[in-house]
Amino acid sequence: MRRDELSRPFLSSPEKELPDPEHITDGLSERTHNLEKTYKNNLSSYIKQINDDPDVKQKAASWNKRAGFAAFGSSFFITNTVGRLIGLSAVAGFMPAWINPVFAPIAAGFFHTAIATPTAKQIMLRTWRSPVLAEMNNYFRLQGAYVHDKLSNKLDERKYASKNPENKDLLTIEERLNEERSFSDIFCERYKSEEMPYSAYTAMYSLKGIIEALVFPGNKPSPDTFLVIDTVAHAISGFASGAIYLHGQQSQRSERPGNIVDVIPTREIYQAQADWLMSRREDLSAMIKARQEIDKNDPTLRQLAIKLHKTEVALLTAVAKTGRFTSWWHDFKTQFKPEVLADTLADMAGRIIALYPTAVVNYFCTSLRASSNPLLFILGHALPAIALIEPPGFALRGIYGGFVRAMIQAAAGTGTAPTSHPATPVSAKEMLHNQEDDNSVIVTMSDEEAESWVGNPNEWDAQQV
Repeated sequence: MRRDELSRPFLSSPEKELPDPEHITDGLSERTHNLEKTYKNNLSSYIKQINDDPDVKQKAASWNKRAGFAAFGSSFFITNTVGRLIGLSAVAGFMPAWINPVFAPIAAGFFHTAIATPTAKQIMLRTWRSPVLAEMNNYFRLQGAYVHDKLSNKLDERKYASKNPENKDLLTIEERLNEERSFSDIFCERYKSEEMPYSAYTAMYSLKGIIEALVFPGNKPSPDTFLVIDTVAHAISGFASGAIYLHGQQSQRSERPGNIVDVIPTREIYQAQADWLMSRREDLSAMIKARQEIDKNDPTLRQLAIKLHKTEVALLTAVAKTGRFTSWWHDFKTQFKPEVLADTLADMAGRIIALYPTAVVNYFCTSLRASSNPLLFILGHALPAIALIEPPGFALRGIYGGFVRAMIQAAAGTGTAPTSHPATPVSAKEMLHNQEDDNSVIVTMSDEEAESWVGNPNEWDAQQV
């Protein structure tokens, strides 16, 4: 434990969640002010370059494809390869044939949820948010909350924040549900921006089957040789699909009116932020120590302690973001923080369930892929590819996950009612603009615990890729 931690005022959990006392700036050193200015200038210039320079915007689109390539490689490629090895073991008699279709969706769903997104974000230069992802997840939360309140005889209890930021009055669950769009509207919008790009997988895997049928018309090589060829072709198709999908997803999101884009700072910018925050931490620690020596009951001490806590929380994230692996590890762990754990598990469950249709179809199409009839051979590849994405496959993962999220919410209920209306999400550029005249720290949900859910969409959901 550091020496300055021994004497700092103790902060309760509610105090730690208070906003940064922005008015406390006296006592910060000139070095801290200069480092802050350097960081904010670097970030502002970088954001402007990414969003306004046509060449850089084109580069960002190119990096989206590479990110999709890497996301597939860190998820489906691994599970597909392992699944084929398990299939070989089953053929050789080392394990039962049902192992692969039963456990492959579980592994693929976990990897695609927990591994692919942090991997993609290490490569992308910027990401477009998807409000409809958050809206659909929130819709199911509200349905679960309705079940909870009905079973608890609390339908008349006012504890939900209105969807309208101008309405400060708390609502009952029925009133809050009446503010939502119809589920069909939400689903159709999500399908267009989030699910349609996944059709690249159906197209590429089907094309792979057609090409193999043309190259080996009824006269395939030995089973072992053909398995190697097919595995390589499957991987190439998957990598290409991942690149096409993520590029298409970001393109669709960017066309939504009023949508927000988040620029992902470089490691150098995070290092500049870390340098500023470390200097600020030293100043605040010195200020606390000096005031305690004069008057231990000085009311300013608690404000300084809150500011120091916010600084240290942001510093942990900034330091983590300065390294390749530590940045990935930070994003990976963020998914399992208490405030978003239910969302992560529901999303994971939705993807796992959505992968079972193709696992079943693939299992029964094994004989078709062994056929010497080109048409049957193509069907053996095309049918699993169609079942992979199209309903009831991956395109419905939001509904499957939504039902799981609703059940979690029905069991957990809601948090305490908010004392003020939740803030409207803003982009990094807007946050930076808002901070030009103060010394506050950018602390996002990934850095600090979020308030209990009280009826409105979770900003974290909208930031997923």
